[in-house]
Amino acid sequence: MNKLNLKNKNFSLNSNIYVEEINSSLIEVTHIPTQAKIIHIANDDLENFFSLSFKTSPSSSNGVAHVLEHTVLCGSKKFPIKDPFFSMTRRSLNTYMNALTGADFTCYPASSENEKDFYNLLDVYVDSVFHPNLNYLSFLQEGIRLEFSNPSDSSSPLQYKGIVYNEMKGSLNSSEDRLWHKMMEELLSDLPYSYNSGGDPKEIPNLTYQDLLDFHKTYYHPSQCLFFFYGNIPLEKHLAFLEEKVFNKVEKKVIAVPTKKQRRFSAPKEIKAFYPTAEEDKNNKDIVAFGFLTCQISDQKEVLALSLIDSILTENDASVLTLPLLQSGLCNQVETVFESEMSEIPWLIIFRGTEEKHKNALFEIFEKTLKKIIKEKFSNDQIEAAMHQLEFSRTEIDRSSAPYGLTLFMRTALLKQHGCAIENGLKIHSLFAELKKDLSDPNYLTDLIEKYFLSNTNLVKLSLLPDPNLEQKENTFEKEKLKKIKEKLNGAEIEKILKETKELKTFQEKQEGISLNCLPKIDIKDIPQDLKYYPLTSEKNGNFEVFFHQCFTNKIVYVDLVFDLPDLSIEELPLLSLFTSMLTEIGCGKRSYIENLEYINSFIGDINAYLSLNIQATDSNICRPTVSIRGKALYRNAEKLFSLIKDIFSTPNFKDKNRIKELLLQTYTSLSSSINQSAMSYAVSQSLKTLSVPNLMNNQLNGLPLFEKVKEIALNIEKEINPFIEKLNDFQQKILSFSKAEIIISCDKEFFDMLQKNSYYSLTSLKAHTPTVFTNSFTLPASSKNEGKIIASPVAFTAMAFKTIGFDHKDAPYLLLATSISENKILHPLIREQGGAYGSGTTYNPNSGSLYFYAFRDPHIASSLDAFYLAIEELSKGNFEEENLFEAKLQAIQNIDAPTSPGKKALITFYNEKSGKTRKMREEFRKKILLAEKSQVQKAVLNHILIQKEKAKIVSFASIELLEKENIKLPQPLFVQPI
Repeated sequence: MNKLNLKNKNFSLNSNIYVEEINSSLIEVTHIPTQAKIIHIANDDLENFFSLSFKTSPSSSNGVAHVLEHTVLCGSKKFPIKDPFFSMTRRSLNTYMNALTGADFTCYPASSENEKDFYNLLDVYVDSVFHPNLNYLSFLQEGIRLEFSNPSDSSSPLQYKGIVYNEMKGSLNSSEDRLWHKMMEELLSDLPYSYNSGGDPKEIPNLTYQDLLDFHKTYYHPSQCLFFFYGNIPLEKHLAFLEEKVFNKVEKKVIAVPTKKQRRFSAPKEIKAFYPTAEEDKNNKDIVAFGFLTCQISDQKEVLALSLIDSILTENDASVLTLPLLQSGLCNQVETVFESEMSEIPWLIIFRGTEEKHKNALFEIFEKTLKKIIKEKFSNDQIEAAMHQLEFSRTEIDRSSAPYGLTLFMRTALLKQHGCAIENGLKIHSLFAELKKDLSDPNYLTDLIEKYFLSNTNLVKLSLLPDPNLEQKENTFEKEKLKKIKEKLNGAEIEKILKETKELKTFQEKQEGISLNCLPKIDIKDIPQDLKYYPLTSEKNGNFEVFFHQCFTNKIVYVDLVFDLPDLSIEELPLLSLFTSMLTEIGCGKRSYIENLEYINSFIGDINAYLSLNIQATDSNICRPTVSIRGKALYRNAEKLFSLIKDIFSTPNFKDKNRIKELLLQTYTSLSSSINQSAMSYAVSQSLKTLSVPNLMNNQLNGLPLFEKVKEIALNIEKEINPFIEKLNDFQQKILSFSKAEIIISCDKEFFDMLQKNSYYSLTSLKAHTPTVFTNSFTLPASSKNEGKIIASPVAFTAMAFKTIGFDHKDAPYLLLATSISENKILHPLIREQGGAYGSGTTYNPNSGSLYFYAFRDPHIASSLDAFYLAIEELSKGNFEEENLFEAKLQAIQNIDAPTSPGKKALITFYNEKSGKTRKMREEFRKKILLAEKSQVQKAVLNHILIQKEKAKIVSFASIELLEKENIKLPQPLFVQPI
């Protein structure tokens, strides 16, 4: 344990524990006058992170916690501008900024590698949460309001507007969200979890401005805040900041939050609910779920044991519970949810690709299998494999979707807010030691299965069924409700709506101008001058070239085996995507797929295959595509990892017809259920497909053509399965039989030296044949009509795409800057603030030479397209300020310098080199961003976007009702058709 002597006597040290698993010190401190709690995870990480967290318990589904989360970031006492949060995203070098509403907490996290920037962000955040303006107009904008469809005409229909309102309408079109909220409503009916903390669109209109003010007054007080810090800035600096900015003249405030427990059911519940679909489709789209209420979060010993049981039962398709359920043929996908951060912990098992009539039969198999397990007990191998998976998940440093500090916040702070010892969220070895003592009793785990899964009456059996008319029913209900509201409005109420609409428009159109100077910001001199670079060493070894990057990986080795893609036809690409997804899910070597999945579970952190296009920096229409096998394992299991990669490469088993069928049906179910959730990425991919060969390939590999091919095969499985298997074997011969391949390894130097001495466990001794060369010979399709794709969503996902210039063009850095200016100056105020969409933006990909505008969870289409065109016009005329350009530079550098997970650093350098982007080219690109002038950005827009305006391709995914309504307003209507 490191010694820590607090100089400030207003703080007391509660604990200081060294946590070996993450090479960090876990420090807990209390501010004595207010009794506020501070957690600091101290280590050498440059990416410093903070989060301000409040325990917020909703008492309805009106979304008050979520709307407040949005509204506190709309101006504060010290920063009295209308949008300090989004303004700071472009005035800093932040690596992450967000605000999150959980089921029973609200948190405000951010991170930066620059200390000055870190405290700038913290300054804005603490003033926002403790001293927000909570402007009434901000509440109307962010939350909910009534407005006439023609804002100045009270005879036009009444409608609901608001950013959170539209966000949640979009969210609840997902079957996953519908299932979760319905299950929580039934399973935890006595607790706050029964409410949708984000807000149910049916309930959000009941939220009042006074509700918002009262909720803030109740929960948002320094003594009720949990202050969390992570990284290498000393704790004393954080405490000094808090003492000056937060705790000065603040007294302790106690909130009496009653601790409620869920009453146990006398008998299980049988529930039926529905989710929206775009059209009638009876092909196994029913979802069945069984939800069990298990232990209290305070019983961390049982939480860990149940985590272990969950892993043993359902970690993969070969697990002891999942396998018999899949083999029954009654479903084609099984997943579980074990939500270990709630006060009372639910465990859900979910079946997709099934029919409601199979619910009882699935439950019988579920019970029969668990009874067999209780009788036969778990084997030591099964327990050790599950422990290995838990150990790996706690060990890996992963920044793929958020800062590592946020991961550790979720593991610790939420435990703290429930009164639990937070080291349990970080430690694994000592917890396993305790658990192994209990496991000396062979009945320990099986007794828990009996208690929580077989003898538990707190069970909900839910059938979630597709309803192609549900969206229309909900829209009709809303229209009727609004019609009745309008009929009852008196003159004063009508005038109030008209007045508020006008005032809000004026408020939204107000230019901040010089008032933005109240916000802190980074200066050019604070920006690191050098490009982040992750050097690779290389050596020839047999038929392979081995690349190595040395870094701290917390005793995990990362290995990628890379093959150049040979020539394939455009029609083969969706099948190639299936090939890569299945490659690590089948048998190989002498192992069946069941034995292989068990092997992976026991020794490997993860393994998968993936495709990279590697678009060439000198010509964005040319790529050098690759197929790669990527694996990761704890150092002690490295030999097992290399052996597995070798078997996958040399002896994949595509002869198991039943397994291939199973994987195809799982993929179809997964893609079908994710259409609404992935609508934005589908729209973007579809809009880009005619612009270049790489964009065309990406759409074939990941877009609608993949979904269409999977659907075609799945719905004609008996006819299509043999030709499909032939194609998989053909790919194996063409792709995994190269005379030359490349291996990329990340670990520390000492461990790499050991790998070299062991000749990479004979992986490099494999021999292969000479491949054909990919020739980029695809013919681009003629530009098609603008498209409207029908999905079950009352809000739209719209993309408008242009073909521009590639990475090596002298103007590429200036187009990148133009996208940020477009987003910040034009799109955000018009589409989010005024239009009520959840988000919008502009993305330029210099690799593919493509630029696209987008808006998502958007109640409009036509006005958003108008905003896209306006952004082009304004930038081409130079109608932006030097301050806009400076902010764009910061945002560009944020993205270029973003922190990277240890396991991905080597890949950044490798694939950049594969794409012809040398270190010198990337340094020059970054330098041009920092030195860019306003005139250069203006000319880039004028020369590379404005002239393409008439050639833009537009694609929008939305409901038929919204598409038809918006089409009337478009000069060139969208060609509307189902998916």
